[in-house]
Amino acid sequence: VVGLYRGSYDPGFKDGIQRRILINPEIEVLDSPRVGFWEGCLSVPDMRGYVERQRKIRLKFYDEKEEFHEEIIEGFDAVVYQHECDHLDGVLYVDRLKDPEMFGYNDELDMADRETGRTVQVV
Repeated sequence: VVGLYRGSYDPGFKDGIQRRILINPEIEVLDSPRVGFWEGCLSVPDMRGYVERQRKIRLKFYDEKEEFHEEIIEGFDAVVYQHECDHLDGVLYVDRLKDPEMFGYNDELDMADRETGRTVQVV
């Protein structure tokens, strides 16, 4: 199940977030440029790391009604799907870190952000 926040609250969904069931999802890279985000995860509590992922993907999957879907996903949503689908392969975002200096405890990174004036978006 993947929950996607699309920037506006939808009372039709619990917490305003649409949840999707993806059965046997497959990701195909469609674009070589990568985008980087600070990622966090309940599997690695109170920490975050900077991870680069594909900017544009083709997502193929079956839903709970056994209907096949194929979608082109870009940007932030593509990053979220890649993060969540990695879990199915036993991969965490920490396995994708390129620079260990870009990983740490949220509190420490928040303090560094305040000191440098940097703003961070966490996936």
